[in-house]
Amino acid sequence: MAIEINFDDLKALAPAAGKLAPGASPLGEIGSGQDLMQSITGLLERVNSTITNVKELFSLARGIMPGQPGQPASLAKTYAPQPTLAQQLHRAANVLYGVYGDITLAELLQRLLQQYGNTKLSAILKALEGL
Repeated sequence: MAIEINFDDLKALAPAAGKLAPGASPLGEIGSGQDLMQSITGLLERVNSTITNVKELFSLARGIMPGQPGQPASLAKTYAPQPTLAQQLHRAANVLYGVYGDITLAELLQRLLQQYGNTKLSAILKALEGL
């Protein structure tokens, strides 16, 4: 059995629907189509902004990760602070101890004078730059 709804039946259910105030929307609280389109446009702009932010985050993460092809070598290295003066002296003392053994400072200076007494600091710095 089919049910038929006529326009007159609908008018009887909502007698005030035909009497709208000027400028009022028949959608009531939903608003006009223009309001709906503005809401959708605003939502799409926020979604696009979020997608852009996520893309930038991924590209930043890719740039920081070591071993990525096509990335500058400076980004692939992890940060290492410069050694302090005490650390540099300790390292130099270890090298001298390894080369000359356990000798006094006076003996060390005598040996250094014998081997490198006529060498200028500029020549040593230039040689070290090549390493």
